[in-house]
Amino acid sequence: RYELGRPKGDWLVPSERMSTPDTMQPSPPQPHRALSEISEKERQIAHKVMREMTSRPYLFAVVTGTHQYGFTSFDNDIDVRGAWVDPIKLHLGLAPPKTSHIDYMGVIDDKEVDGVAFEVRRFMDLVLKGSGNLIEELFSPIVLYDSGYLEPLKDAVHSCLTRRVVRHYLGFFDSCIKKLRHKTKLPEVKSALYATRIALT
Repeated sequence: RYELGRPKGDWLVPSERMSTPDTMQPSPPQPHRALSEISEKERQIAHKVMREMTSRPYLFAVVTGTHQYGFTSFDNDIDVRGAWVDPIKLHLGLAPPKTSHIDYMGVIDDKEVDGVAFEVRRFMDLVLKGSGNLIEELFSPIVLYDSGYLEPLKDAVHSCLTRRVVRHYLGFFDSCIKKLRHKTKLPEVKSALYATRIALT
């Protein structure tokens, strides 16, 4: 039986051992207040998405997408992202757990939703490979659930900001520019906003 809550036991390295020197930890800019707010109804819908994806204990869960970046519209969907924790016994053996990634798309209370969650081991594997999307999730100001390890993870991820992450954003930026320069389709405002956000990043 699993419940949403903080996992018991010393299963993760304590924050004091994960921290990097202060000189390597620039203070991140604080998000504009408007970016850290969603309506109570949207928050309730997001929690329903969490329950639909998995009953395993979450490490963290956040809202990302246009809500995180600050250019929402009335018909935007709700993007829920997070990572869950499997029991240790599932990792003891030669074969990895069968499920390390869950996608969920649907409509809840007349609102389109898009959910993605990873088992924490798979999540960290992708972060180490330079997945900018997952790194951004950790810093979303719209937190749905925090087991208590979100801040230590933010500290630890500074050492993962390598050339791989730069290549991730360069590729993302290039794909946005190609959409804007499409010969048969008119450019979309959303693509321009994403390109601007990536360039600033």
